[in-house]
Amino acid sequence: GASANAELTDALLAPLCAGSSIAGVAFAHVRRPGPPSIRATRIDGGWRLDGHAPWATSWGIADWFCVAAESADGDLVWSMITGDAPAGVTPTALPLPVFASTGTAALEFDGCVVADSEVVTVEDADSWRASDRQRTAVGQPAVMGVADRATRLLADIGDDDAGAAAGRLREELDRRWVDDDALVDGAGDVDVASDHRAACLQLAHRSTVALLAASGGRGMALEHPAQRLAREATFYVIQAQTADGRAATLRATGHSTPTPTTTPRLRGTPGGPGHPTRNTNGTATTNTPRVRGTSGGPGHRNRSANGTPARFRRARGTPLASAR
Repeated sequence: GASANAELTDALLAPLCAGSSIAGVAFAHVRRPGPPSIRATRIDGGWRLDGHAPWATSWGIADWFCVAAESADGDLVWSMITGDAPAGVTPTALPLPVFASTGTAALEFDGCVVADSEVVTVEDADSWRASDRQRTAVGQPAVMGVADRATRLLADIGDDDAGAAAGRLREELDRRWVDDDALVDGAGDVDVASDHRAACLQLAHRSTVALLAASGGRGMALEHPAQRLAREATFYVIQAQTADGRAATLRATGHSTPTPTTTPRLRGTPGGPGHPTRNTNGTATTNTPRVRGTSGGPGHRNRSANGTPARFRRARGTPLASAR
């Protein structure tokens, strides 16, 4: 909700809206189970912050940071600190593969004091978590934007295989957009929304993998969009991830498998292992799998027509490798 701190609002809101000032946030730790990562202790005229914020983006870029800390009474204290390492705050840059230029850092709080005039709001932690659980589950425009871009680039490659793959991915993406709009417009069940999030993540992953496959080795060049989109799709797996989102992603993992182009033969069925088939002369041959080291099996030295071992397969158009 809106801050009750009118003086702080008057001082920061206009420049933030105009873009003349930039603010970051540090609150991902509040979603984690267990003891509070940052403890807010009430002191005379303000609060003392102690603990660890593992994730704060735009450190060194933003002028202000809004930090969430939890009190012993179960309240979340949201306060503003300056982005120039104020007293009691030690930043550590995180070496990340996806967005090294974003200024993402871990922040260590050791006796950082914020005055009441720097507190945005104080609210019940459990109520905030319940609202955040619902709010974060719905709406996946960023990850679907990655899938959309990858699919468009895949279609532009122009060959039949890439075009067919792009068409299939586009059909699925269109369905996901419909589902997303319905979840945003309605109240939305958290489990349903979390499963939808997981499906969107998988779609983005498959779309970027398809683009990389179609692009070949050049797709890994730093200037090529294929590798960048693949890295972005990876980032969205953990971006705004709640316990519900994590569980849904793990539930979905392994459920989408490629459809085989031919039906596997079962043992005892025609053409399957152990089934007798007839040769052209009418004699029966059993399709028993060859064991490594047995005649005809992998690793076995077959004999050539003159009785000498044929140790190597020869490349097309070259003399037999074992010929002397």
